[in-house]
Amino acid sequence: MKRAVAGWLLRFAAGLVPRTERRAWLEEWSAELHALDHAPTGDADSGPELPDPLRFAAGALPHAVWLRSEAWSPRGLLDDLRLALRMMGRAPAFAAGAMLTLALGIGVNGAIFSLVNGLVLRAPPGIVDAERLVQIGRVTEDPSADLAWGTFSWPNAQLVAEESNGVFRQVAGYSLAQFSVGEGPEADVVFGHFVTGSWFDLLGSTPALGRLVQPGDDQTIGGHPVMVVSHGLWMRRWGGDPDLVGRSVLLDGAPYEVIGVAPEGFVGVHTVGLRPEVFLPAVMNPGYRGDLPFGSWRWSWLNMVGRLADGADEIAAESTADLWTQRMRAAHPDNAEARVVLSPGVGVDPYSQSQTDDITRILILIVGVVLLLTCASVANLQFARATHRTPEMAVRTAMGGGRGRLARQLLVESGLLSIGATLVSVPLVLAVVNVIPGFLPLQLVSSIAPDARVWAFLLGVGGATALVCGLAPAWLAARATVAASLRDGTASAQGRRTRIRDGLVVAQLALSLGLVAGTGLLARSVMAAADADPGFESRGLRAAFVRLSFDEWNATSSVPFVEGVTQALERLPGVRSVAVGTQLPVAGGQSMASAAPSGRPDEEVQVELAAVGPGYFETLQIPMLSGRPIGDFAAEGERVAVISRDLAERFWPGEDAVGRTLAGDPEWRVVGVAEDVRMRSLRSEANPALYVPFTQAWQPGLAFAVAGAPGAAADGEGIRQAIQTVAPDIRVGIVDVRSAVLGALDDTRTIGLLVAAFAGLAVLLSGVGLYGLVAIGAARRIREFGIRVALGARPESVMRLILGRAGLLAVLGTALGVFVAVGVGRGLGALLFETSPVDPVAFAAAAVLLVGSMGVAAWLPARRAARVDAVDCLREG
Repeated sequence: MKRAVAGWLLRFAAGLVPRTERRAWLEEWSAELHALDHAPTGDADSGPELPDPLRFAAGALPHAVWLRSEAWSPRGLLDDLRLALRMMGRAPAFAAGAMLTLALGIGVNGAIFSLVNGLVLRAPPGIVDAERLVQIGRVTEDPSADLAWGTFSWPNAQLVAEESNGVFRQVAGYSLAQFSVGEGPEADVVFGHFVTGSWFDLLGSTPALGRLVQPGDDQTIGGHPVMVVSHGLWMRRWGGDPDLVGRSVLLDGAPYEVIGVAPEGFVGVHTVGLRPEVFLPAVMNPGYRGDLPFGSWRWSWLNMVGRLADGADEIAAESTADLWTQRMRAAHPDNAEARVVLSPGVGVDPYSQSQTDDITRILILIVGVVLLLTCASVANLQFARATHRTPEMAVRTAMGGGRGRLARQLLVESGLLSIGATLVSVPLVLAVVNVIPGFLPLQLVSSIAPDARVWAFLLGVGGATALVCGLAPAWLAARATVAASLRDGTASAQGRRTRIRDGLVVAQLALSLGLVAGTGLLARSVMAAADADPGFESRGLRAAFVRLSFDEWNATSSVPFVEGVTQALERLPGVRSVAVGTQLPVAGGQSMASAAPSGRPDEEVQVELAAVGPGYFETLQIPMLSGRPIGDFAAEGERVAVISRDLAERFWPGEDAVGRTLAGDPEWRVVGVAEDVRMRSLRSEANPALYVPFTQAWQPGLAFAVAGAPGAAADGEGIRQAIQTVAPDIRVGIVDVRSAVLGALDDTRTIGLLVAAFAGLAVLLSGVGLYGLVAIGAARRIREFGIRVALGARPESVMRLILGRAGLLAVLGTALGVFVAVGVGRGLGALLFETSPVDPVAFAAAAVLLVGSMGVAAWLPARRAARVDAVDCLREG
């Protein structure tokens, strides 16, 4: 029994020995085992005891493993590398084509990963231990509210900062605002942050010059006129002058002392959004004087961020959020439905998180498909080349080359191609990374340049492609026998390789159809957006935004300014009408407020608040459903309001809202009901809206709506000059409202362009694959075609014979591609606008385009093969 098991162990170990040495190794060990069995036993004094057969056979296993490792020694791999280089030198066209194809797939993947790395994985510059930061939001549990993430009022922010329960080491807040640095035409309009005193300390930031905002700068409301400037603004406006610190600079017309320069590249906690270039103490926010005091619990404006204490985890943080919720509700009735929520990490703010996730997920999906296509194309090239290397493989096998040895050689060749492709892809990655930000609908405020993580990813993708592209040819080489290799021309051998190549082409066609269908879906969405009704007329409408100063202007003094600007704009050629408001739909200035019917405070809802002047509804062509619009400045002596249809149906369903009153001190009397308008975006539903007279809810930020005559739009520069004739020193921002409306689909349009580019590449790769398949198939059957023509077959029948098989592959690829297209459509769902993810028109158009392209790709080699002379065919066969 022991002898039988020992023999089995030897045969098992022999399988690990390189093939060239296997037979001799097994004979030697078997002979020693046989000698061991027939050796005389002797007595105890005759010599050392002989080993047990099982122990003897077990000792053969490490020897076999050692021999195998010797076969994979650096010297052996170096020999394989030399041979691979020689083989590539013999087929430079194949090597260059395969390398460039792989470089395209690897480079695109590396560039997209660099984007994802910059958006999500890499912390914003100038922040220490970003993984310990947590974004804190305030939301409402009102089921009618759409707000998924909200800001804090000043009292709520102080409550959160003071009651961290030991879980958060620090809590600080910030708020985005727009500023004018300097005065006159040379002023710079920039964005910046109002920050609480512990903001920079929370982030662990150190100044490039001077000092940063500290808790002592954030004590007295309106009493700390100091600011920190960004490194970029310091270099751009002041040329990096070190004497800037301590100097007084005009900010929105008021003097501020520059106390420091932020670290280079510092943008706060977000990598997407508007780049902040000045940082002021939160108590200097002029928007919260008078009407919106710091003592209000209702007016929310601060974004909050906390840093976890050492040893605190997410569970403890969630418990603290629940504690904050309880304390806020107990502190004031306005917090009755408030709830605190957390978002671990920084980089992308919760407002943009969904859009960022959608875009990155879709881009990863697309480039993954492209990588699969490139791998399939290169694998097809490998199979085509393997056909010409059959004699070589047969000779090497006959001379003792083992299956593993041949497979290893093919894997080394594939790896060499991938290494070259990875090196070639590096400049492609750098070029694409520089181009991507200009096409994205997201505004990036930090660099997405490749770092060590990106280069490691690039190497990983290169290694994976080497394995994928070389695995199938290596597997076939490992399965082949000497006899099969020498009979490679037989139907069975060719049939196996043909089926694999057919499968790769079908897979390419299926993936290509998915990308082409995705392009069609996105194109349909863009066309649907052009015909969508936002609730107002955006064609020919321009918006001019100006910002007045709280210190110099108020509701009364701004009326002559507004009337003068309105008259100046109405005199411009091509202008139909002009109106003023604190916000314009989609274009900007959006503001939220609370509204409730008089005597029913429990029905309070959040509404869009717009303070508007006369002619607002006529200029924007917002239909009035009942009542009247807002009248002239002097005519509205009482507090009146126009509400949207949605708000009227919520408060007084089935009743006439005109003449009703809204809660206030004094109350607002409803004088009209207007059609619903999509205030925020073409994608968002129309929120309930409240319109009040401009003079009764005055704000310093004004928007002049300038409507052009039918088929025309006023010139933007002319609008700016007309406003500056009334106020020469004022800064004017011009927005084309139509572009802003359609800008809601910028992400759809951008992704559509990228998908279209990738789809074109996919169709090209699939066409080349089908072309090569048909050409090689025709070349193999050249003798058959010669016999058919010699027997009277017409060239058209030969073409039909060739094209029939190509058409079958195209049909199979299209059929499977429908399932891929459904998956792509669902993946693009967040970007589609009024278009079904399985839109039949887009799918049908994609199928027709793909089948037509493949028909052309197959027709070219079929036409050439059918026109060859019969004598030449027989001679070549």
